[in-house]
Amino acid sequence: MQEIMQLNPPTFGSTRITTKDTKFCGFDILKGWRVASSTHMDANIFPELEKFDPSRFDNTSKAVVPFTYLPFGGGLHICHEIGFA
Repeated sequence: MQEIMQLNPPTFGSTRITTKDTKFCGFDILKGWRVASSTHMDANIFPELEKFDPSRFDNTSKAVVPFTYLPFGGGLHICHEIGFA
């Protein structure tokens, strides 16, 4: 199930509103802009994204980087349906 949610996360379309001006990868992001995070689709974090690999989450020695695998969101904005999953 983790691999399925990594490939197609239930909260993929969620956004956040920035609280201050910042720069990211050379781009200016202004306070108040809506931004979306797609860490699930970052090949630097999850290599071989196009490959269905359920064993990606089997090896606990290669821990997933914190805050990169959040299929149900997190914090105050966590999906209220997480209990049903």
